[in-house]
Amino acid sequence: MSHCRCIALAALLAALGCGGSSSAPPPQLTGGVQSVGAGIGDFTCALVAGAVECWGYNYYGQLGDGTTSLSTVPAEVTTLTSGVSAIAVGGEHACALVSGGVECWGANRFGQLGLGPGTETDVLAPPQGGVPLALPALTQDVVAIAAGEFHTCALVNSPSSPGNVGVECWGDNDFGQIGAPQTTATSAEPLQVPSLTTGVLAVAAGGTHSCALLADAVECWGNNDFGQLGAASTTMSPVPVQVASLTAGASALALGGTHSCAVVNGGALCWGNNALGQLGTPSTTTSPVPLPVEGLTSGVSAIAAGESHTCAVVNGGVECWGDNEHGQLGNGSTSGSSTPVPVTGIATGASGVAAGAFHTCALVNGGVLCWGDDYYGQLGNGASADSPVPVPVE
Repeated sequence: MSHCRCIALAALLAALGCGGSSSAPPPQLTGGVQSVGAGIGDFTCALVAGAVECWGYNYYGQLGDGTTSLSTVPAEVTTLTSGVSAIAVGGEHACALVSGGVECWGANRFGQLGLGPGTETDVLAPPQGGVPLALPALTQDVVAIAAGEFHTCALVNSPSSPGNVGVECWGDNDFGQIGAPQTTATSAEPLQVPSLTTGVLAVAAGGTHSCALLADAVECWGNNDFGQLGAASTTMSPVPVQVASLTAGASALALGGTHSCAVVNGGALCWGNNALGQLGTPSTTTSPVPLPVEGLTSGVSAIAAGESHTCAVVNGGVECWGDNEHGQLGNGSTSGSSTPVPVTGIATGASGVAAGAFHTCALVNGGVLCWGDDYYGQLGNGASADSPVPVPVE
């Protein structure tokens, strides 16, 4: 986990503010939501009609509202009121795709905001702190973004050869997760992943690893202590290695803290750490190669991976598996499950799902429902109490 939960009350009040946002909250997110992101952190963001709203933990300004006060209801991200086409939520930072460029906000001690050398600092001072900042190196030709715990990646279209989409990453690189083969030094500016300069369809970022989806393969790089790279080993790799057996049919990727998953031909496959059942198999044995998720061989349209749990949209419903200490599986209990369980009250209408460290959110009929850990208000319903069943975001 990137945040200590043993913060003294006095320190919490002084650092975070004693309540939610001081401005009136936006309308309840019951319609018009395009996507939702939770990342490996204790906050959540939603893309709503081209604007961005965030809620939850805000010590590093990751809500993007120009403050460091937590908010238990959605707060509008400063300046991002229109024109946003995608969002990515990491451990303590978030990014948005705006007119082909990238803007990021939040923590930056590893350079994960991509602002250039010498900009690394925990919290940027005003007026830059807690507000979206444009990446100087990525102002156009970006087609997708992904945020890991302390690093970020983007798909970038070659301006000289349209259609040749490659991967660039920046931020923390202790385990080679930004794909710079000659170094494990952090980078505050985007670096090209050398072997992924063309033909990349999607990119995903996890705790300390990254993966890319190509037409005929899935390739991953970075930390591999639990086999989360899927290459039949536990050897770290700063260069992309091919995930075993995934040569065709993959349509989506999701990376958690130390595990990875993919949607393949309508089914779900996962690999890596399985100590808490996050791979969705009947056992809790870790696997360095993809394994089919129990019972999910068809009908899967989206997947999300949290710190130690996983969820998928299956035929319009949502099913989850793995750690459930805070009710993040959404089935009304706090008992973990190594195989998928249906989320209470979401049997139809789901079109997207996002998994945070210990909470989960789903896009259902254009609105957002969340469940699980709510210590920092990351469920967005105005409370700070865990919920083992979905609650609507206000």
